[in-house]
Amino acid sequence: MKVKFGTPIDVEWIDAVSSAGWHDYKDLKQTPSDCYCKSRGFFVREDKTFLIICHTISGTECIGVQHIPQGWLINRS
Repeated sequence: MKVKFGTPIDVEWIDAVSSAGWHDYKDLKQTPSDCYCKSRGFFVREDKTFLIICHTISGTECIGVQHIPQGWLINRS
């Protein structure tokens, strides 16, 4: 999908989570529900490693930048 800078984009992705303390491996069979994320923003750019979006653009500048690893993406529109 060829997208230009500033195009609105919705992204669903799985985030990394961590927790402190010991866990029995039997309790770690399912992905925690708080790993599933949805972001809405503006397309900045992408490469083979990251999709980069932001929440605000002004001219050629952006703020609120997220670098989402390509391997973590579930869906985008």
